[in-house]
Amino acid sequence: MKMSLEDQIKKLHEEIDAVVAKYVDERATQVIGVPRGSVESSILARAGGCRCEEYRLVQAKLEAERKLDVQVSTG
Repeated sequence: MKMSLEDQIKKLHEEIDAVVAKYVDERATQVIGVPRGSVESSILARAGGCRCEEYRLVQAKLEAERKLDVQVSTG
């Protein structure tokens, strides 16, 4: 049975939320004493509440971190 467009959007939002939450959770563990909500706000401030933009921001940050890791490891 084909999923309705509304159900597809809901599923996509759930997947986006999971990716964003994982990223925020990982970063929040790196700043002891800073509330998770503050970390989330600082990471997602430019998204303006748009889940798709939140996902794009997180993906861009992950890519920048990967590039930095490569630069550091290759010295």
